[in-house]
Amino acid sequence: MKQANHLPNTYLYESIKNFDRLSQCVQQYLRIDPKQFKLYVVARQQIVTVVVESSILANQLRYQQKEVLKHINHTFLSQFKEVKIKLVPPQMTPVVVSKPRKELSKEVSSILMSMAEGLDDEDLKASLQRIATPQAR
Repeated sequence: MKQANHLPNTYLYESIKNFDRLSQCVQQYLRIDPKQFKLYVVARQQIVTVVVESSILANQLRYQQKEVLKHINHTFLSQFKEVKIKLVPPQMTPVVVSKPRKELSKEVSSILMSMAEGLDDEDLKASLQRIATPQAR
């Protein structure tokens, strides 16, 4: 999770640290590489919820629920009663596809250059000249 140096609420800061500790504990117990599989552990009201993105890992965790629960209770000296496995889809980042630019004809290019010559605004003039020259685009 995100590192926060100063949070206004110390309870919130400690809760985040506890979630991180639980997640690291389960990852080490199951020998899961955090770079390969994302795994988050959340504990509320004596129920531990393990959130994973991989369906294969979720299936394996369902078979090992009791062992994971015993390990967490033993490591943290707690009395959790149940482990739930939740599968969430991975966040996909949209792929930006650059569109190829069409070449301007010589006529359009010359019209833009003549328009740029008649302008007083230097920024607008430079922009039109940049658009009109095919090497700059």
